Amino acid sequence: MNVSLTPELNRWVEKKVKSGFYTSSSEIIREGLRLLIRQEEQKHWGVIVIDWYNFSRISSICIFSRIIKQLVLDI
Repeated sequence: MNVSLTPELNRWVEKKVKSGFYTSSSEIIREGLRLLIRQEEQKHWGVIVIDWYNFSRISSICIFSRIIKQLVLDI
């Protein structure tokens, strides 16, 4: 596989390899892909958590509304 980078990204990758922080440009690309995968997984699970939170809130509001209606009807 070949990857084409913009001149700016290419300079950044070369700078990181020269600094010794990474041993090769391939290592940088692999790390970037791992981070991208993790980020997408977190977004996926974040959406599920938000959906569950909203469902819980809506359910609580519906239950509370029913209780209030029942109290009003009993008065």
